[in-house]
Amino acid sequence: AISLVYIATYIVVVPILVAIYFQAYQSKALKILLGGLVCVLFFDVLILWYEEKKNLFLYIFSAIDALTMAWMFSVAITNKKASKIILTVGILFILLIATDAFFWSGLASNGYSNALEKVFVVIVTMYYLTQLLQDEATVNLRKEPLLWVSVGVLVYDLVGFCDVFSEPMLNYSKSLYLQFYMIWCIAAIFMYSCFAYAFWCSKRSSQP
Repeated sequence: AISLVYIATYIVVVPILVAIYFQAYQSKALKILLGGLVCVLFFDVLILWYEEKKNLFLYIFSAIDALTMAWMFSVAITNKKASKIILTVGILFILLIATDAFFWSGLASNGYSNALEKVFVVIVTMYYLTQLLQDEATVNLRKEPLLWVSVGVLVYDLVGFCDVFSEPMLNYSKSLYLQFYMIWCIAAIFMYSCFAYAFWCSKRSSQP
């Protein structure tokens, strides 16, 4: 179980390396995603020395996720008005997460802003997918890098949303909590695998 957690945490290195290798083919949206992943890896390493501040890092990860996804999809979405709204809401979510961490839920618990952030990302991802499916210029969906990014994000955030119930779950049954945590780890591995494939797809999608 512990090994699975480490794999789910540090497998983020794989999409980062793939992205760097294929950096010449990366779109602006994918470069933003790469930046977000590098930040995640930095704090993943940092948490090894400050494990007692784990809940603070959860808020930080949510803030990185909100900004990265809002920025990335705002670049990819063709509707300029929707793009500005998404980026603005993403920035506001950072303020919400900070307020929740220090004034509402506090650092002693997993704040509700973390769950709300995942709902926001799911909505934005679904909006982008709707646009992508309606785009007549899209000839081969399987070659679209952001399709795979979206699939990974949806799976991970839909599972991750349940983390808001982690404390009641743990109080009810440690076995149930461990099962959920294993599912979360698998979802994280799946998401980072999708990201790696998306970065690899960037070379294929850039070819005629």
